Parts: sequence; C-alpha cells; structure tokens
Amino acid sequence: MKQSILKIIGILLLIALAVYFIFYYSAKFGANKAVQAMRAQATTPFVRVGTPTVRNMDSNTRFIALVNPLNAVDVKTQVAGTVQEVSFTDGQFVREGDTLFTIESDRYKANVSAAKANLSKAEADLKQVKSDYARQKQLHRTKDISTADLEKSESRMAQAEAAVEQAKATLELAEIDLKHTNITAPIDGRIGQVLITKGNYVDLASPALARIVQTTPVKITFSLSDKEHLAMRKMLKAKGTPNDHPDLQLELSDKSVLPLSTDRIFLDNEMDRATATISLYAEYDNVDELLVPNNHVTVLWKSNEEKPALFVPQTAIYNDANGSYVMLAKPDDTAVQQYVKTGRTLENAVEIESGLTTKDLIVLSGGQKLHNGQSIHIIQTEDK
Repeated sequence: MKQSILKIIGILLLIALAVYFIFYYSAKFGANKAVQAMRAQATTPFVRVGTPTVRNMDSNTRFIALVNPLNAVDVKTQVAGTVQEVSFTDGQFVREGDTLFTIESDRYKANVSAAKANLSKAEADLKQVKSDYARQKQLHRTKDISTADLEKSESRMAQAEAAVEQAKATLELAEIDLKHTNITAPIDGRIGQVLITKGNYVDLASPALARIVQTTPVKITFSLSDKEHLAMRKMLKAKGTPNDHPDLQLELSDKSVLPLSTDRIFLDNEMDRATATISLYAEYDNVDELLVPNNHVTVLWKSNEEKPALFVPQTAIYNDANGSYVMLAKPDDTAVQQYVKTGRTLENAVEIESGLTTKDLIVLSGGQKLHNGQSIHIIQTEDK
C-alpha cells in the first residue's frame, strides 16, 4: 500500500514538472518553441568533466632507434634438383636443424654408391700393389731385379695410395651433396613466406628459397651526437654508473614503455666520420615479439631532472584522421574539440605534451559521441 502511494506521488511530481516546463517555455518562447526547447533539453547529454593531473616526471631525451635482428639468413640450396617437399608454413617459428625443404636425392644417392664402389676398387688395387712391391723389394735384395724396377714399383704403390685418398674424398663430397638435399634451418627464428614452391627446379644460381629472421632477442641501434655523447658521459659519471650503461627505456607506437637491461647496453668504440655520431646498441629479449626487426622505436634516456607533466585519463583521449583530441567543456555548457599532442602512457593515463592547461575542463568519457558546439549538462566535476 505504501509503495503504491509512493509511485503515485512520483508520477504526479513528473506530471507537475512537465506542466511547469510547458508553461515556462510557452510564456517565454511560444508554444512551438517550447516544444523544441523541451526536445533539446531531453537530448542534451550529461557528462562528467575534470581537469588534467600534474605529475613530476623524469625528463627524458628521445632518440629514434632501429630494431635489428641479431641474425638473419637467406635460405639457399647448395645442390641442384627439384624441390620435392616444403616442410614449414609461412610465418612459422623454426628451430636450428628443422627440415625446411627436401630436394630430389636419387641422383645423389647413386653418386654415393658409385663413390663407395670406386673406393673399394682403389683399396683393392692398393692391396695388390703393396703385395707386388713386397716381392719386388725381396727380389732387389737378392739382386734379381734392378734398382730402377724397384723404384717403379714404389711409384705404383704411391699412386695407388693416392687413388685411395682421392676415392675417399670423392665419397665424402658425394655424401655432403646428399646431405644438402635435406635443407635445414641454420638458426632459430621466424621464417617468412615460401619463395620457391614444391616442383620447381633449383640450383646454386637460384634466389633464396625463404628467409629466417631471429626475433628473440633483437638489437636496438641508435646514434648519439657528439654533444649528446658528452652529456651522457658527464651524467653517468655524476651518478657513479659505468660509462656504457645509461638508463634507457623503449617507447612503442602506442606510448607504452618497456625497460632495457643496463648490462646489455654498449657504446661503439669510434665516431662515424660522415655523420659525427656514435652508435649505441641495446639487446632486448623480445619474448612477446612486440618489436619487429627493421621497425623504428623510440628510446628514452632518463636524466636526473624532474619536470611537471600533464596527464589525462585514457578514456578522455580520442583519435580521428587529424590526430588525437579531447572534448573541452566550455563555460557556456558546450563541448569543443581540442587537438593535443600525446606522450607516454602511465597507469591508464596519457601525458599531454601540448594543447591543454591545468585549468581546462575535459570530458572524461563519452566524448566520441559529442560534436563541436554541442550543448552538454555537467553533472560532476572531478580533479584529475
């Protein structure tokens, strides 16, 4: 009974509020404009707003760096023949020793058999020649043959021994060629697409069959100018750290930051004469394969100084073809699009490098549904 009474009271209050708006807008604007005003009032969105947060952050120097693979191999054939089998799929991660391609091997097996037969013949010939030489040597002692005849026998034995060694080498080469009909991965890494498919004839002049790139770990390479190099040396000396171990971080395209291990960073031993720069290298495990070889990343060099930086929630940042922007709440209760330059991302907040001040009121969520000049209702103001 009590709940029914409360419902009736609520309905009456809503009716009274609607009647009030009708009379108010009718008196002020007329009947038609009153209806339009009420519709506008009903469609005006309610938004939460807040101000940017100021944080004291390390002052970082940024460098554009290149991601290099530690190893990269073009897989080529070392024998001629038809590709009988491709044993991997495009983009697969392969281990050293994994079979990649199989070349027809019948001819190479026959070569091995022929080489073994030649070796057997050469060994048999050597055995006979040695036996003959032993008899010739005995006859020479009894002076039944001349010294010249003995020397001829020695020469035949030396030639037979050489023939055996040549047959062994020929057999070894034939076995190597047979082994090369099974093309294996020379390194661990991610293999690209198949460049020569099953059924194609290949030889030593053929292009690469595939390419393997080592993706874990990778090497980050960038250059320091003479001025930057001296500044780094002085700062590290002041901090008491090794000269070649600066505090570096990686910044990805989405502004996320990855640490670099200081014990895997080293500086080159000379300046480049052409550019007057010195290269710095850093090895990164890249277990998640977030870094792609030959891509560019940003390296952050942390200094001792702290500078104030503005941050806003990630939910307040939107993007279009012109870049990143926020929606500002103006004093006249309208929303205005404001483009900004974003920096690093920390704890679900994005650094604003330019475009905002600490006094700006930003729409904290739902801004992608707003357009320039749209009326809004501010229902809550938060200090962010």
